[in-house]
Amino acid sequence: MTVGEPSVVKVLVSKDCKAELTQKFKDEGLGIPKVVKVRVSQFMTVHLRGDAGAFDVQSPDPKQLIAEDQGTQWNFTVTPKEEGVHVLTLTADVILKANNKEVTHEYPVFEKKVDVKVRFGERIKRMTVAGLQVAGGATGLAALLTAVVAMINTRKKDEKPADKEKEGPKPKAPHTGRRGRRQKDRQGRFRH
Repeated sequence: MTVGEPSVVKVLVSKDCKAELTQKFKDEGLGIPKVVKVRVSQFMTVHLRGDAGAFDVQSPDPKQLIAEDQGTQWNFTVTPKEEGVHVLTLTADVILKANNKEVTHEYPVFEKKVDVKVRFGERIKRMTVAGLQVAGGATGLAALLTAVVAMINTRKKDEKPADKEKEGPKPKAPHTGRRGRRQKDRQGRFRH
């Protein structure tokens, strides 16, 4: 299964498991059905549950009348929400009448471990979003550092005029050529 992509899980309960019923699942392209023997009553409920938060399971009315000849089918739409190995559990409840009251008995039918994957494009999208969040934090930090540096530079500019008055004029720097090196005259002396 793949995160975000719905899959259909079909459950058929019949009083008599016939080859035609299992062939129907194969013909629909659902693969080889798993046949499990459970106690069957006139009314039954079937539940499909997944690990907490790992799946979104859309289920039909769980309580149904079991048809004599063709059985009764439940169609569940399962959409994985998290990557990893998660468990889907199918249970069938037999509903019996005792002293004019309904009594329900739950039979665990089977558990299946499902490896849920994330499509490559979705993985890149998640990494990009995470990267933007980190980059956004770094940009905020850079803006803060720029503001602090600007404040420090502003303070130094304010302090410079007072310092210049005390020192007097600055001496001239030696003459440099185009490349920033001091130039020599023809006798090999440095020019000022």
